[in-house]
Amino acid sequence: IQPRDGLKVLDVACGPGRKSLSLARRHSGVEVTLLDWPRMLQAANRVAIALGVESQVTMIPGDLWSEDFGSDRYDVVWLGNITHFFSSEDIARLLDKCYDALTRGGAVVVNSMVRRDGDPSLSWIALWLYATSACGDAYGFEDYRGMLDSAGFVNIRNISSQLIKATRG
Repeated sequence: IQPRDGLKVLDVACGPGRKSLSLARRHSGVEVTLLDWPRMLQAANRVAIALGVESQVTMIPGDLWSEDFGSDRYDVVWLGNITHFFSSEDIARLLDKCYDALTRGGAVVVNSMVRRDGDPSLSWIALWLYATSACGDAYGFEDYRGMLDSAGFVNIRNISSQLIKATRG
């Protein structure tokens, strides 16, 4: 999906929103919706003001599990560095919400540590996730492919060691 006027992006659990707000700065027609806890949105608002994009931004204070993402509303849903904190069942539930929120042909982008089988460099991350979250893990691409496929996504691609993109069919 190419940036264009009217492109609607939902940044789930956005934190300070640097990536989606940077996209808005580069493309004045991009509309960004940031969803996170109120304290995180305060930080994101400061970033939006500093980048001069506050008129392109809508903020939804809340929790990603309780907030309704809407239906057929966004062209892109960005999941930045959050999925690895959840169980595969919770990720599947989150991907279902993302699928519903996307317009036909819209894309979900998962930005997370993607485990590569046989690569020992992520074993410390998996251990850290085990110690710091209730059920997180360093999932492999095939794990994500299965979850995305089950949610109805197509064109599931491993873009890089941390980015996976899939399209709503």
